[in-house]
Parts: sequence; structure tokens; C-alpha cells
Amino acid sequence: MADTTPNEKPDYKSVLASVDKEGRRRWVEARIVWGRWRRWRSALAIPLIAFYCAIPFVMIGGKPAFQLDIATRKFYLAGVVFWPQDLTYFVILALLGIVGTLLTVALLGRVFCGWFCPHNVFLEMVFRPVEHLILGGPGNPGKTPAWRAALMWFVFVLIAGGLANAGTAIFIGADAFHAYVLLDWAAHPYATGFWGILFVCILFNFGWFRDQTCTIVCPYGRFQTAMLDSHTLTVAYDAKRGEPRGHLARADARAASSFELRAS
Repeated sequence: MADTTPNEKPDYKSVLASVDKEGRRRWVEARIVWGRWRRWRSALAIPLIAFYCAIPFVMIGGKPAFQLDIATRKFYLAGVVFWPQDLTYFVILALLGIVGTLLTVALLGRVFCGWFCPHNVFLEMVFRPVEHLILGGPGNPGKTPAWRAALMWFVFVLIAGGLANAGTAIFIGADAFHAYVLLDWAAHPYATGFWGILFVCILFNFGWFRDQTCTIVCPYGRFQTAMLDSHTLTVAYDAKRGEPRGHLARADARAASSFELRAS
């Protein structure tokens, strides 16, 4: 991969850090740095992960808490059944969601992406910690043993299978699973095919594609920039201040961190 030369200044504003000048990918090896914000994100991620995985299997009053039954054209939300003729309610909810999103992004920036987005929650709080636990963090000396890589992918397969179960249950319900784990493929062949496609997509996304989902695929990540203004809180790299590499002397007036939370 083509990196910048020692005499060449990196272009932070027009070139992504995960892409070189030829447009080829630079693999992001993120460190897990524990601090106040990481602890807060972890505390929030636990109930979010439980919610994302369990909500398709939760029943309220004998009806699913959340299910999109395409075959019978019914939508379940909090145990209430909505029919196609109830589309007006969803239009109102969608408008409220759009206005709320605009206000939230304008005030707090990319708070959804960093704290609530299912992709980011599972990547940073599940898959990446598993990878660090088995393979070690960035800068780990020596070549990774093959058995460690195989073990990591085995764990990834198990996690992706569980997430595919939750995703499939949203459309066909919890009754299609034996003990909420094994899909009844004989009774639901089309759902089994959907499960297989979803499983492959999840494994590919969290195992390899990762951050490119946010920068290339996700439409929200693209248009939310238009909702930022000069008062939006932004986590950014201050190129003028920079970050001194290596150990700092006590008299060094520059901050050691390359990031700051500031109003743009």
C-alpha cells in the first residue's frame, strides 16, 4: 500500500485515513483505549446488544414485540398489530424521526454513529474485542499463529449465526426456531435461504469490510454531513496543533492527545 513519504504532508481534509492516494484500502488496526468515554459506551452497549438480539423473540400479550410479517402483510410493534391501511401512522412517525435526527445531529454531531448504530456497537464492542483477545492488539510482535486466526473466525461464525437468527426472526417470528437457536429449515425453506444470505453478509461485514460500511455503503453517514453547522460538537484532529510522537518532556506545552472534543 502506498503511504505518504516522510517529506509529504498527509491531506487530512480531502483523503480518508483508511484510503491511500490510489484509492486502495489501508487496514485500520484500532486500539482499545480504556477511559471514561469507553466505559460509558460499554455500559450503554450492553443493553443495546441485548435489545437488538432479543427484541425479535420477545412476546407482549401473546404477540411479537417487533416483527415485520411480509407474508401476511402485518407489522407488530410493542404487541400491537398494524395493517397496510395504517400507513398514516408510520408517515407521522417517520417525520418525527427525521426532525429528531436533524436536531440531534445539529447539536451533538455523529452521536448516533458512535453510540447507537448497531453496526458500530457490534463491531467495536463485540467483534473487535474478540479479535484483540485472541490475536492480540495492534503492534503485537511476531506472526499470528494459524490456530489463533482459525479460532477467531470460528468465534466470528458463532456470533454471526446468532445475529442472523435475530435478523431472520424479525420477518418470520420466533416460532420458526427450535429453542430460539436452530431454524426449522424443512418448514421454512425460503427463510433458511434468507438466513444463509444474512449470515454471509454479517460475517463478511464484521470480519473484513468493517469501517468501509460507514464510508462507502451507509447512506446516513453520507448525508448527515449536510446537517452539521458551526455549533455542532465534533471530534476532530487538529492539524495545526498536531501530535508529537514519542515521549514528551514535562515542559512540552503541546497536548499528547491527537483528538479533542470541540465546537467546530
